[in-house]
Amino acid sequence: MSDIQAVVLDLDGTLLGSDKSISPRNYEAVKRCYDSGIHIIVAAARPPRAANQLEISHQINHFIKLHAAQSIINYEVNDSCYTCTPISDSELIHFGIRSSDPKPLVVDKDFLSSLSPTKILVHGYSAWIDIIEQFGDHVNVIATDGGVLVQIMHKSASKECRAMGA
Repeated sequence: MSDIQAVVLDLDGTLLGSDKSISPRNYEAVKRCYDSGIHIIVAAARPPRAANQLEISHQINHFIKLHAAQSIINYEVNDSCYTCTPISDSELIHFGIRSSDPKPLVVDKDFLSSLSPTKILVHGYSAWIDIIEQFGDHVNVIATDGGVLVQIMHKSASKECRAMGA
């Protein structure tokens, strides 16, 4: 590997699966390259707004951890859910997650930050108005389940619009 100076990776269909997440195997391979000093270059035909959305996700995650470290952050990527924090059964019940619902897959923070979430779910963060003030130009933020769950999604996604159109 010492002769390799850089690896160029396509995202969709190569590094990322059909659900837009990176598999643990691909993640580990890329991490080994990076840890070995090999430059990782991402080549994507995605529009700049997709890259901006990933950056906003990182900023939101950092903002929440800075202001409410006890919060539990889940990333939804299509129909899969990921978290860095194991959630006990009693917390699941407190957050309104039924025991029959699938539990989020616990991953490390590097893996989580590699994901491009379709939705960010935050449990235990009551100051959700701060998220609106900070990121409201980029995302929709709603509090549900009596304010226990904050849902953050792309600006074009809105439960209110779907509900009104239904």
